[in-house]
Amino acid sequence: MGIFNSAYFAYGSPIPTTGEELLEEVLQARPEIEPNRVGYLRAGTYDRDMTFLVTECVEADLGKYERVTPQAFDRGRTTAWDQSIRAAAAELGHTNIPDPGWFVVPDQS
Repeated sequence: MGIFNSAYFAYGSPIPTTGEELLEEVLQARPEIEPNRVGYLRAGTYDRDMTFLVTECVEADLGKYERVTPQAFDRGRTTAWDQSIRAAAAELGHTNIPDPGWFVVPDQS
């Protein structure tokens, strides 16, 4: 048994731990289309994973880098993403979430 490290660069918001079946059911039923579709990310330290609702997520391999372009910060795009993330969180029963933004999330499994 080994420990594997990775990291994710994602646009989203952390939410309280939510069951995977509920996440799948609610997020698959949402009518949004790309690029505003909301998914989820579970990542964190070994057995203490955090849950994030995300619209954009890229795994950043350790020892490599990911390029962030100015287009990634387009206010029109992120405003739509914010609305989609907040709506999905509300459907999951989470109405008081942190403001969505860009996160680097280290993961250890």
